[in-house]
Amino acid sequence: MRTLYQPPSRYRLLALAFVFVCTAVLAFAYLGTFAKFVLAQINPVPEELRLHANKSDVIAAKDITVYDIDEHGNRVEGTDRPAVFYAYKANVISDSPSGSLSSLAQKSGLQLGNEEVQKRTPHSRTFSTSREGFLATEIIAGYPQYHRDNAGA
Repeated sequence: MRTLYQPPSRYRLLALAFVFVCTAVLAFAYLGTFAKFVLAQINPVPEELRLHANKSDVIAAKDITVYDIDEHGNRVEGTDRPAVFYAYKANVISDSPSGSLSSLAQKSGLQLGNEEVQKRTPHSRTFSTSREGFLATEIIAGYPQYHRDNAGA
């Protein structure tokens, strides 16, 4: 008996197309992961530039340029490279003043009290003093050091 060619059914073609698409997606995912791994081995991030916090604790990030420093503390030209500066959650900031602020206050005849948290800025903390109407403020230059979370702490 002679049989005639019958084209594959529509469902069989859909199944083949599905298998092809899944295979292609998996292949691209594998190649992408492999490429990232190879690039990380070729150009690893130095330890001092790695994020040392959980990603869920990151508050903000800022692109910066990092330079190598010579023996005099000056930038070495031509060594600039991009990096990311992260602000992240840490332990709750103590409301006690630093040792240097306490010693300066004592030299001025002042006793420092607790921090007035409502006056905190990203660059400073303000403390009450034993003298009425006088406040002592500890200022940190550079990148913001203090951030307030949603709970106000």
